[in-house]
Amino acid sequence: MCFVRNGEGGARGSRSFLALLALLVAASVLYAQTELAVPELRRADKVYSEGNFDEAILILKDYLEKPDLAQSEQEAALRLLGLSYLGKTYRDEAREAVANLLRLVPDYQPDLENDPPTYVRLVEETREIIAKEEKGPGEGGSRKWMYAAGGAVIAGIAIGIASGGGGGGEENPTTLDPISRPPGLPE
Repeated sequence: MCFVRNGEGGARGSRSFLALLALLVAASVLYAQTELAVPELRRADKVYSEGNFDEAILILKDYLEKPDLAQSEQEAALRLLGLSYLGKTYRDEAREAVANLLRLVPDYQPDLENDPPTYVRLVEETREIIAKEEKGPGEGGSRKWMYAAGGAVIAGIAIGIASGGGGGGEENPTTLDPISRPPGLPE
């Protein structure tokens, strides 16, 4: 309600009312969007519980492509996707889903009482792999940085040699006179 005293504040009161109305409309739209998303997760959970892992995977992959999902929705979907892949014994895909989950929620902990032991182990293994990949040189981390650095050094040497800076002190006649004249033709 908008109270106006002595004819004052009419414009200010109507602006407040419109702002409140806009806030209520925005909140109801957000609530409706969340309500549309929740049934998809419930359905995926239901088909997963029934052992229909293929259908759960399809639902969850489609669901995760939606823009602007809340973090809690992504977390629930990635967890269930990892479990569904494990149900199909697709360990690499399960590890990928768990890795995405751990990147989203670094302090994620599986439910030790309700999650299958294989899932709990996969979460811990994946967490260790991610930690090793994030460590730098000399910290026991991944050796990917060594390959990248070695490749960069080799590429630099190759470029240096190709550009004529190969050392050796010898002059390369093709680089000294790039526009040389052809030999004269016999008369």
